[in-house]
Amino acid sequence: MSIGHRLCEVLFATGKRAEAIELCSDILYNVKRVWGAIDTTTVLSYNLLSAMYTAAGSYDKAMELHVELLRETLAPENEDELVSVASGVILQQLKLLKRSYQRLGRWIQNPEEYLKLWDGFEELFDPTDDLWKGIDHIKSWTPKATGIQVNEGIGMWKAPGNWCFLLTDEEKKTRGRHACHLRSEDDD
Repeated sequence: MSIGHRLCEVLFATGKRAEAIELCSDILYNVKRVWGAIDTTTVLSYNLLSAMYTAAGSYDKAMELHVELLRETLAPENEDELVSVASGVILQQLKLLKRSYQRLGRWIQNPEEYLKLWDGFEELFDPTDDLWKGIDHIKSWTPKATGIQVNEGIGMWKAPGNWCFLLTDEEKKTRGRHACHLRSEDDD
């Protein structure tokens, strides 16, 4: 996957944004079908595509991806992985959703849809749990005016510091592993 993601980034960095986004979207589609929506590699693909959409100014498409992944975490087939894997994914995607909302300045669907999604998480997790310490309730989110740090920070694609596709020893230590056990730990 490192090679595919890196190719997307090379295309994006060289101004071939449409090709990069299309390739990344195809990779996401295939990885999601093979490994599932909340597998580490799939989440990385979601995040890369979202970051590219954000850098291209397509905040609505980035928002759609975060909502899609958040809905996937609530899917019955992901129930067993919710505590071990999805809780981290949920917090990350909620933060990215909030930033997409702030960048766009509005919701792309009825606000009630987002409240229902939040309520789904509150049913599964105790609202006083540490999971929720990193983010305010969705009702308190406010859109920021366009131009206020919309081109910076969380969720924005930036060129990698190292363009190699092979991982360094440090990256191998911090990289997430597949939740799917169809292949060995040594497969990349």
